[in-house]
Amino acid sequence: MQGVNRQAGGSDLASELCTSQTRESFKARAATAEARRSDDADPSCSSTTLSAEEYAGLLEAAMRYPDQQVGLCVAAMVSVSLTAGFRSDDLQDTRYFLELVASVPAEPLPMQVLAIAHNGGKANQDGQTTYAALANHKQPLLDCLSYLAQHILHQMNVSRLPLLQLIFKGDTSWRSYRMFLRDPSTATSKQTYYDMSTMLLKVIATMHDPLVKTKVTHLMRCSGLAGLAAAACSMDVMRVWGRWAKADGVMGKSYLPNRNQSGAGKADHSGMHAVESILYLAETFWQSSPFMLQRYGLSWWALQLPAVRAIVGSYDYRVFEQEMATTWHLNNHGKDCRQRRS
Repeated sequence: MQGVNRQAGGSDLASELCTSQTRESFKARAATAEARRSDDADPSCSSTTLSAEEYAGLLEAAMRYPDQQVGLCVAAMVSVSLTAGFRSDDLQDTRYFLELVASVPAEPLPMQVLAIAHNGGKANQDGQTTYAALANHKQPLLDCLSYLAQHILHQMNVSRLPLLQLIFKGDTSWRSYRMFLRDPSTATSKQTYYDMSTMLLKVIATMHDPLVKTKVTHLMRCSGLAGLAAAACSMDVMRVWGRWAKADGVMGKSYLPNRNQSGAGKADHSGMHAVESILYLAETFWQSSPFMLQRYGLSWWALQLPAVRAIVGSYDYRVFEQEMATTWHLNNHGKDCRQRRS
């Protein structure tokens, strides 16, 4: 009888605790909603998002950060997560499951759409494979694929990550490598929130203009959504981009001011799609290299690689550099003329 009474008492205690937590949850939601509707609210979401200037400044600080491993990783994860809407949990477990999924006749150069496959994360408890798509930016210094390419090439050539060697040997252990990491020695382990946030905060601390925000790793996801909203994308498009279940749920209530495509399937884990994707990223690396050299000069990290130094110093590269500059200039000039005529 005493045992029964103890069980009943425990059940009552658990019920009371659950009710208390629910009550506090409702209070928190009501207070948050009231804060968003108050006169002191931030309708532009400036405290939780990056402006175009802040985004460019953060990438600049990352590329100039003394620790190349940290700086290049931050530049890649910031640009990729802003473009693809990654959560912190996504960044911590992103692997080299890459695939080229489409060719686009873009200007000034044709481009490919690169997909990153995920089968985990906070919003994917069933292990379903989903895809986040990335594409080249019209401005080379804002191109997420350029920063991803530099980060991966640094991992393979400086940190000596044997990714391609394992794939060509048929060794499936490459599947455990995480893409974004603070220390190469932890490449086979899921990273922690502390790892991701510490790297980002270190880079932010070096920015010329202080960056004061109320979010850290979630800053890029909020910024990407605000950019889609500013471009008048539909709620359905934004829901798919952010991988939310409902457009009027968390997305509408917590991310947007008052008033991507992804799919499901089975990721190819053979490694050949990853190899094809890395080759395309290498192509992107060289296409953006003249702009990186112009911006960072002799301090550009890639010049420490003998092969890059040899190519950059050649006559053929100078011809290529001039062709790239002319191509981008003519394309941008043509767009300016078309905009003025319209």
